[in-house]
Amino acid sequence: MSIRKLPSGNFRVQIRLQGLRPISRTFSKKSDAKAFDLQVRSNTELARKLGAASSNVPTFQKLVTLYMEQYTLRDYNNTIGRLSWWCKRFGNTPVTKIDEHMVDDGLGLLAETRTGSTVNRYKSTLSAVLIFFIRHPDFKRLGYTNPTRKESVNRYNENPAKDHFLTHQEQAVLLAACKQSSWDRLYLITLMALTTGARKGELLGLEWTHIDFKTRTAHPRYNKDRKTAPAAAHTACD
Repeated sequence: MSIRKLPSGNFRVQIRLQGLRPISRTFSKKSDAKAFDLQVRSNTELARKLGAASSNVPTFQKLVTLYMEQYTLRDYNNTIGRLSWWCKRFGNTPVTKIDEHMVDDGLGLLAETRTGSTVNRYKSTLSAVLIFFIRHPDFKRLGYTNPTRKESVNRYNENPAKDHFLTHQEQAVLLAACKQSSWDRLYLITLMALTTGARKGELLGLEWTHIDFKTRTAHPRYNKDRKTAPAAAHTACD
């Protein structure tokens, strides 16, 4: 511990503890500086909060590994792709060194070759990883704030979604092509998708127990959010 009198007349105390960053505070009285030093040295939790060890801060690459180990959502491949791009920029950078300017520069680079909606997906994926870091029990006391949410970080305009429905002629061409597939289930799944509006995951996840042959209905186990599907069933095709 060292206490130094400043030209202003105040006293600056600097505390050095093994494994922690130096903790520095300024007080108007020397007695207050000494009291602060005693408080920090006698309170391990306070010392960790004020001077968290720099060695405890993972690199961005390491954080991504931790994040994906607990990832359970369906968008796994797309998430991996986006995070691989961010790892090329931030891979060996300690997470707490990533600021809003670095994030905004990365988004600007993405925007040169990608649509606004895609850039925003990259931004939200990065944000999810940093939120995971902020809430992680080993890092939550570091006081890091999510730079993707800073006002200086751009959000890009997205084109409105367009709904496109196949004409009867287009459906006939599609189904004819499906019949030529070497996979004998492609035609049936495509036909069910067209007639029920069910999603790919719902159709591929169907089991015999989900089908009521008397009422000609099927009850998918999950909807797109991986929650139990509502009671209302899709009408099965003939």
